[in-house]
Amino acid sequence: MVPPGPENPLGTRALYLGWPAYLIHGTNNPYGIGRRASAGCIRMYPEDVEEIYPDVPIGTAVKVKDEPVKIAWVGDALYLEVHPTQTQADQVETQGYFEPRLPENLIDRVMRAAGTEKGRLNWQAIDKAGMERRGYPVQVNV
Repeated sequence: MVPPGPENPLGTRALYLGWPAYLIHGTNNPYGIGRRASAGCIRMYPEDVEEIYPDVPIGTAVKVKDEPVKIAWVGDALYLEVHPTQTQADQVETQGYFEPRLPENLIDRVMRAAGTEKGRLNWQAIDKAGMERRGYPVQVNV
């Protein structure tokens, strides 16, 4: 139990879900947003959860999608973030490593995200991110 205040990992607002112990909430650690860094909760930037909190009625349906591959442009840089699958995460827990393999459709997804900038893609970085699945964003264009 952490009392209210700046050290509380839930931040200032929490939306309770129909699953025990899982929440959508703010955080005092924005670095972990969008990462598999919690015990299952969905974290939001404090200002974002404070903005939506009053507008979300009790009973609102929530769908959670497990998406191990994230691709986004930030300015002129294309970033790729790849997480292990649940099977690979389980392998790490039991064996200390996982069998590396590229995510399904990774190349197609990167190509679609790159759009007209396909010629700037760094295929070595894409392959490395896909195989290692480190769980943090890496720039994959030059």
